[in-house]
Amino acid sequence: IFIYFKNFSFRNFVYTSLLSLFLLTMLAIPFLDEVNIRNILDLYKNNIREVTGYLTANSFNLWSLVYGLSPISDSTKILGIPAFRLGEILYLILTSFVIFKVKVKDHKSILYSFLILSLGAFLILTKMHERYYFLTFIFLALLSGVDKKLRKIYYLCSLLFFINLYHFWWMPKFAFLIDILSQNLVEKLLAILNILLFFSLLKYYVGIPKAINRENLYNKFKWIRNSL
Repeated sequence: IFIYFKNFSFRNFVYTSLLSLFLLTMLAIPFLDEVNIRNILDLYKNNIREVTGYLTANSFNLWSLVYGLSPISDSTKILGIPAFRLGEILYLILTSFVIFKVKVKDHKSILYSFLILSLGAFLILTKMHERYYFLTFIFLALLSGVDKKLRKIYYLCSLLFFINLYHFWWMPKFAFLIDILSQNLVEKLLAILNILLFFSLLKYYVGIPKAINRENLYNKFKWIRNSL
């Protein structure tokens, strides 16, 4: 779908795929006793991932709002459905909506789609660490650079991300901040703020007009196209 949206040629697809495989292999070599396909796949599939099995791993999202940040298994059932499965169902619904909404070869619509999906994953799926918020900023930074109405959301998301990274790790240590941010009510309020910002972005996304000045949009994102 990404290739289709961005109108990549098959030649570019093959080239970038081979280059990616080469880079992944080179990065894996220092961590392997013996370099072969099986060990490389095993490294990326089983060794470098971190699976907590919890509803949330210090992330201010939907699950921390409902259950707090305690280490609760994501197999906990809600209406007879495991929480992790319910998260997947909700995210599938969001993804289906985005696929229906996205406009092919429209840069703004595509970037908005990736923004909604990345932030949606952070808020809806289980096992989310605070650092997984970073993916949202790849697309939010690009969009806020050409759309001033998004800049306040960008600043607020940045502040929330900073607080979320500081939370639990507490470095450097400031006792008064630790006392405040450790309060269950504060943690839930921060989760609510994240969710409200998501719905604000979703509102902008739904409101993208059908008719846009493609030439002006192309000029705004020309540097992005040239970098691909």
